Amino acid sequence: MANQVDKPQSSEPPTRASRVSGVVLRVVVVMTGFVMLAAGLWAYRESLAADMARTGPPLKVRLVDISRKLPAGRARQVQAAVQQAVAGRGPLDADVTRLVYDKASGEVWVARVHRVTLRGGGEVRVEADYRRPFALVAFETATRSGAAVVDEQGVVLPVRVDSRLHRRFMEISGVRSAPPAPGRRWAAGDLADGLKALKLIRGRPYYKDFSRIDVRNHDGRIDPTEPHVRMWAQTGRGRRTDVRFGRFPVDGDDYCRSPATRIQWLDGVVAEHEGRLAGIRDWIDLRYDKPYVSVN
Repeated sequence: MANQVDKPQSSEPPTRASRVSGVVLRVVVVMTGFVMLAAGLWAYRESLAADMARTGPPLKVRLVDISRKLPAGRARQVQAAVQQAVAGRGPLDADVTRLVYDKASGEVWVARVHRVTLRGGGEVRVEADYRRPFALVAFETATRSGAAVVDEQGVVLPVRVDSRLHRRFMEISGVRSAPPAPGRRWAAGDLADGLKALKLIRGRPYYKDFSRIDVRNHDGRIDPTEPHVRMWAQTGRGRRTDVRFGRFPVDGDDYCRSPATRIQWLDGVVAEHEGRLAGIRDWIDLRYDKPYVSVN
């Protein structure tokens, strides 16, 4: 019996479709390689740029003159908070001055940032104005009462109110609204007029004779015939003098003399009493065409 030999199968040439598929596959592999290489180069470049930004001396934020404008403890707190804006960054980082500006502007104790500059040696210099406590404000609403500290513009400051503050700052009492969060301006008409009155008497030789500015009757809301703003002058538990200041002009038109003239009248009354104000009379009324004082 003859050996049976299987007939070898003939190999058919590849079709056009299979050749095209092979080419496409090779192109895809090559393009994928290029994409991965490009991504790797980009990541390396970013890493190199970050390393370059961190090279050189460490950045140090300097708040110009802050130690002269704020108490030492408070100045250190603000300094440390703004310093955080440059953590992990270097002098070649293009965002340094912007980050420091934004951080400083957001601090409660910073009233206004004038400029931020990056100097040699890694110093970031910040020139700014700072807020200072100006008045203690006693308020009362239908649901709550209390006190808060504000600066000259009425911005609420994060100061804990205790008995010592009553000896350090003038009190404005009778405000009818609650304070906003620290760092925000307390937009209240009665407080605004109380601050105006305080600015008029601050720096006067008899300023320390005043114990309180009263705005309870602001805009005549209790009694239109009574003073809208009055100031109480009292030393310790001595006799109290009611300085009836009145209202501030509205739109430049007032039925009585200007606030500056009324303070000049008060200067004259005090001069007649050898520089004393507290206890010299029961009341001094500055609301009319001339100063009026009680007979006793």
